[in-house]
Amino acid sequence: MASFESIFPTFLQKCAELHELLRVVAFMLFIVGTILFVQHGFRGKTLILHLVRLFVLTALLVMLPQWGNQVQQILQTSILDGLGVDPSHVQDQYNQLLAVKRDAGADRSWWDILGDLSGFTVETLISGV
Repeated sequence: MASFESIFPTFLQKCAELHELLRVVAFMLFIVGTILFVQHGFRGKTLILHLVRLFVLTALLVMLPQWGNQVQQILQTSILDGLGVDPSHVQDQYNQLLAVKRDAGADRSWWDILGDLSGFTVETLISGV
């Protein structure tokens, strides 16, 4: 089974480029918002609140890719190590289970097979996918 990186080799690079572009747009919106805020008049308390919001949003924009990578790494290690699941071999494990299930039902009559046509169809579709 092909990995995600082999199917979409430039996906992560394009995501990084899009993030850079959108970060510039966000900073421009911050500047325009601050200019409009000053034009409409303000009090000291609202200015401090506005600056705190800008600081928090700027920190989120700058740190979000690093936090996202850390969360992805934590989830990947917890799934692979904690559950003992290897996503690259799921199809092989499923095919082994299907082979065991089909071998166990070798003594069934053709009436049983016709009666279980919907289950056979679902197994065939999942194996095909």
